[in-house]
Amino acid sequence: MDEIWVYDIASLKWMKQATTGDTPSVRTRSCSVLVPAPDLSSYQLYMFSGATRGDVRILDMYVLSIPAFVWRKIDLVNYPDGWGIGDTICTLTRRDRMNSALAIL
Repeated sequence: MDEIWVYDIASLKWMKQATTGDTPSVRTRSCSVLVPAPDLSSYQLYMFSGATRGDVRILDMYVLSIPAFVWRKIDLVNYPDGWGIGDTICTLTRRDRMNSALAIL
C-alpha cells in the first residue's frame, strides 16, 4: 500500500496519495480506527489484521501517520495466535485503547 486514496471533503474529490515507511501488504477484511492528536494537528490510522486476495489470513498491525503519510509496523507482542484474524471489527474505546472482535458470518 505505497499509494492510498484520500477523499477531500472540501473539494469533494478523491486524490491518490503516496506513502512511505514500513508499507503493509494489500489486504481485504481488515479493520481500522483513526486517533486524532489532542490538538487535531495530526492523526494516526491503526490498521489491524485482514486477509490477502487469496484469502490467506494476516495477523499484524500498522499505523499510518497523517499528514506525513508514513507507515510503521507495530509488534504484536504476546498477542494470542489466531485471535482477530480476518473479518474483524475495531472500535476505539479510549485514546489509547483499540478493541477488536471477530465477526462470525
